[in-house]
Amino acid sequence: MLSFDAAVPEDESFFFELYASTRDEELASWGWGFSEKESFLNMQFEFQRRMFDTQYPDAVTRIVCADRCRVGRVVVADRPDAIYVIDLSLLPQYQNQRIGTTYLQILQSEARVCEKPIRLNVQSANRALRLYQRLGFQVIQEQGVYYRMEWSPLSL
Repeated sequence: MLSFDAAVPEDESFFFELYASTRDEELASWGWGFSEKESFLNMQFEFQRRMFDTQYPDAVTRIVCADRCRVGRVVVADRPDAIYVIDLSLLPQYQNQRIGTTYLQILQSEARVCEKPIRLNVQSANRALRLYQRLGFQVIQEQGVYYRMEWSPLSL
């Protein structure tokens, strides 16, 4: 059973673990030692947190739980023009189990009711790109190695 629970300050260490897991593959190829990786990850994690707080002060962070076990997080900002998925991250062992699909389908149902598009950014090499395309998201802008994508309830 999936749940999406409000995040609390005590979740911060889990968020760091989750963030680090999303960078494992990339950092493995750099040949760094543990302390170098840890320092880099702490710096990048803090940068991401500050960027989210600055650009999306209205965002809501939820813990993704599967059978009462923390497996990921979602950060979403519901603004007048659109619903923004700022982050959707799952621990590697919980990816490809329809958790992201389920969450996005719930969000699409909510977006239909309020007649708002859903927008997100994804790296062009990220495996999640296929998920977003399968759910009807379209690339609306290319920004370097990132795609800005949008799903619109009006285009269905």
